[in-house]
This record gives sequence, structure tokens and C-alpha cells, in this order.
Amino acid sequence: MSEAFVYRWTDKTTGMMYIGVHKGGTDDGYICSSKIMMPLYNERPHDFEREILEAGTDDFCRQKEEEFLLEVDAARNPLYYNRHNGNRNFVMLGPVSEETKKKMSKGRMGMKFTPEHKQRISDSMKGKTPPNKGKPHRIETKLKISKSRLGQAISEETKLKMSLARKRNIT
Repeated sequence: MSEAFVYRWTDKTTGMMYIGVHKGGTDDGYICSSKIMMPLYNERPHDFEREILEAGTDDFCRQKEEEFLLEVDAARNPLYYNRHNGNRNFVMLGPVSEETKKKMSKGRMGMKFTPEHKQRISDSMKGKTPPNKGKPHRIETKLKISKSRLGQAISEETKLKMSLARKRNIT
């Protein structure tokens, strides 16, 4: 039994397709991660047909998924539900409203990561320089930061730590 597989769903009503990869078995009930296709599938599952394109290791299947998606340029192809070509560079459909930006930001606030996830993020950043490292903020940015912090209560413990840090920098 393989550890992963690449699949293609076809919407028999519209002819549209979705290509994806899943780490797991072909009979574990997994459908897809598409926020575009999944609601349609939930409404009319009998109109969708799945085909297994490849099976093998997770790395092999992720590579094959990208190859299939790039071959048809699924992210820009009107016959595909996909919004990326396997490289996770999502294609935005039109401009994003301020309301949507706020929702996206709010959705990420307070996210909790497992130690394994934190380690993967750390490993992926090794050897890379953060984009703003060593660059001072623009005055407009400093004002925005200052304005956003107005009215925030600072604990006595934090005040003491800030004081000690400044004293160490002075001497």
C-alpha cells in the first residue's frame, strides 16, 4: 500500500476538474481541500467522479501533483477548480477588499502551532534573512505602531524588564 496518492475529480455536470494530493489511503474518505469545489461536491456528490492518477511516497506524489497542475496551468485554466499549480502560489481572483484583508488577518490571530510545525517553520527559514532585518521603520509605520498601542496596559513586570533592558544598553 502506498502512503499517498494524486487524484483528479471531474464535475460531470460542468466538465470542470480538480487535481490534488492526499497523504493517506484511497479509501479513507478524503475528498479534497478546495474551498471552491468542496461546497459543490457537498451539494451534489453524485455529479463528481474521482480518478487516481498516481500513488507512492508523499514526496513523489506532491511532485507529480505539481507536474500535472503545471502541465495544464490549472491555476489560470477555466476548466480547473485549482487556484495554484502545486507550488502553493495561489492565484488571487481580482482585488482583495479591506474587509477580506481584515477577515484573513483575524483568522490568523492567535493561531497555535504544534512543536513539530514550529520546527518545520524554523528549518525552512534557516539561512534566510528576514526581509526587514536591519532596516529602520518608516516614520509612517512608527506612527501606525504607536497609534495601535495606545491605551494598552503594560504590566509592572514588563515595565521593569523594559527599564532593565534600557539600562543595559546605556552602560
